[in-house]
Amino acid sequence: MGSTLIYCTKCGMKNRFGDLYCLSCGSPIGRGSNASQDWQKSARSKPIGQQVNTAETKIVTEFGQTGNSIDGELRKAGEGFGEGLERTGKRASDWYDRTTGIFGPMISALFGLLLLVLAVLCIMILAEERRVWVDLTDFVLTYLPLFFMLGLLGSYSTYFSRKYHSRFKWAMPITAAVSITAAFWIVARIMAIIDQSLEIPYIGTIYPWIDLLLPVIFVLVVAVGYLGLTLIEATRNKMIR
Repeated sequence: MGSTLIYCTKCGMKNRFGDLYCLSCGSPIGRGSNASQDWQKSARSKPIGQQVNTAETKIVTEFGQTGNSIDGELRKAGEGFGEGLERTGKRASDWYDRTTGIFGPMISALFGLLLLVLAVLCIMILAEERRVWVDLTDFVLTYLPLFFMLGLLGSYSTYFSRKYHSRFKWAMPITAAVSITAAFWIVARIMAIIDQSLEIPYIGTIYPWIDLLLPVIFVLVVAVGYLGLTLIEATRNKMIR
């Protein structure tokens, strides 16, 4: 069948054998191995300046093709790497669930609490008795049980979502609302401490509003969560039918 590449007689672009139109300029190209010879004859018959322009166009086009090819390979490699990480994470999660069972989330929450205590101790050592840091560490130590309970809630929510998703999914909006509302409350307390210690403008007017909006945040998260679940279930039922 001859060469697997043929040249466009107009721009000199390399094309695959059997292509009907040039990938670069869209001009019709011939079938068969004579297309390369036709282009070479056509190029020799052109003036020198036009031959140079044709050669430059050919080089630029080939360079662009090479760049696109490299970009495609890099993209495939990145996607493969991401999929590999996802598979590795899933295997590690499955192994952890099998090994620790129902106690796994509690172990994770205890580990998170330990890291929090270590961070507080480091701050206490490096803070040099600055009031804002002392007040922040006192806040964290005072509410350590709350932080532990939030860690337990997050860990067990993730665990039951993985193991019993079809049954637990209807409780997920409530657990998410509790976690998000508690996070806003913690942010408000930190802002209050910063306001008392550093007296930064506008902070003193923000955290009281957060306290007032906590019930609204809870209800809003629950409503959005159940609305999303309802829409997902309705779409899934339509697809099944």
